[in-house]
Amino acid sequence: MSKETASSYLKYYLPQKCETWRVSAMARVTTHHKLGPVDRLDDTTGTNYIAPATKRRDRLDDTTWITYIAPATKRRDCLDDTTGTNYISPATKRRERLDDTTWITYIAPATNRIDRLDDTTGTNYIAPATKRRNPLDDTTGTNYIAPATKRRDRLDDTIWITYIAPATKRIDRLDDTTGTSYIAPA
Repeated sequence: MSKETASSYLKYYLPQKCETWRVSAMARVTTHHKLGPVDRLDDTTGTNYIAPATKRRDRLDDTTWITYIAPATKRRDCLDDTTGTNYISPATKRRERLDDTTWITYIAPATNRIDRLDDTTGTNYIAPATKRRNPLDDTTGTNYIAPATKRRDRLDDTIWITYIAPATKRIDRLDDTTGTSYIAPA
């Protein structure tokens, strides 16, 4: 083959041949699935494809939500930034829902239990030390479980304070409006 013929082949014939191969290959993928799983990309309504890592189908739609399979957990995660975020954390392998408008719910890595945080009315969570659910409400008081006693303590500074003394393990009640009533440690 002469130099001129080779140049003409590379410039004109080969690109056309490659395009024919590409179209033929795409047809085989679309119809017969001979070249592996089908990936569908649609940027108008979303993106639907199979992730190389998980070999699972993922659907991405930025208008309303995003759904994907996390590489670490191999589980489907749903993310919705309009009302909240719903996903599976890699550490706990559990589904977690995050909504900053009204509340936040998550699974603590230490306890692997669901924690609920509500900053509008209070905070409800599970303490790492006690592994028990503690509701905290700063508007009317604070309700929690003391790490020392493993008992529920209620603190309300508006009318009174109720707590369990660490020494006596008994309930002490303090009322500053009418007086002070409590159980002495002795």
